[in-house]
Amino acid sequence: MPKFACQCITWGPANNSENKELIFREVKQAGFAGLEMGARNLRPEFVDFYKEMLDKYELELAALHCGGEFTSDAAIEKNYASLQEAITIAKAMGLDKLFFSGFPNGWPDFKRDDESEFRCEAKVLERFGKECLDNGITLCYHNHHWEFLKDKMGLNIIFDVNPDYLKLVPDVGWVTRGGDDPVEFVKKYADRIVALHFKEFTAQGDFTELGTGIVNFPGVYELYKDDPDIWIVAEQDQSKTTPLESATANCRYLKTLAGI
Repeated sequence: MPKFACQCITWGPANNSENKELIFREVKQAGFAGLEMGARNLRPEFVDFYKEMLDKYELELAALHCGGEFTSDAAIEKNYASLQEAITIAKAMGLDKLFFSGFPNGWPDFKRDDESEFRCEAKVLERFGKECLDNGITLCYHNHHWEFLKDKMGLNIIFDVNPDYLKLVPDVGWVTRGGDDPVEFVKKYADRIVALHFKEFTAQGDFTELGTGIVNFPGVYELYKDDPDIWIVAEQDQSKTTPLESATANCRYLKTLAGI
C-alpha cells in the first residue's frame, strides 16, 4: 500500500509562515503519515525545529517542494540560488526527493504557452537536476495544466530533459484539467514517476476535497495500490471549510481507496 501525505498549501501562507506547529498537529490529527512542505517555508534556520516537530507528531517529511520563475535568462540569474538552497535544506533534513514547479509570468492567471519560456525552464531543470543527482537527491517535476497547451508543447520540452536528472511527480488533477486521461498519463510515464499528487477539481474548475469532483483517482490508485514505497500526496490549494476538515476528508478518502 502507498504512503499518504498532505501538502501544507491547504493551511495557507500565513499559517505556513507563522503557525507552523499547528500544521504538523493537524496533519497528524487528519490521519496522514507524512507531509510535503514548500521550500520557501522551510528556511535553513528552522531545520532543527522541523526535525523536532516530525519527531513529536510521528510524521515523515515526504518531500520538499521548490520552484519559481525561470522563464528567461534574467529570471534564472535572479532566482537560481533559491534552488541551490533547497538542496542544502533537503540534505539537512535527510531527504532524497525534491519536487519542482515552474511558474509563468503573470501567475496565477494560469496562462502559459510561450515556447521560449519552457526552453529556459528546461535548461534550468537539466542543470539543477544534475546538481541534485550529484547530492544524492532525485528532482521530480510537478505539472500544472499549462504544459498541455498547444498539443502538449511544454510537456514535450520538459521531458526532453535527461531522465537521469529529472523524474516526475504527476499532479493527476492538473493532468485532468489539461484534458488528458490521468490513468493513461501515468501509464505512459510510469518509468519516471516516483510520487503522485492527488488534487481534486469540480467540473467548474474549483478546488475541492478528494472524491467530490471529476478526477479519476480510483483508476490511478489501482496502478499503485501494491507499491509500499510511493507517496501519494493530497494537495488541496484552497478549502471552503477549514484546513483540518479538508485534510481529514482527503485522508479519509485515500484510506477508503486503500480499503482501510
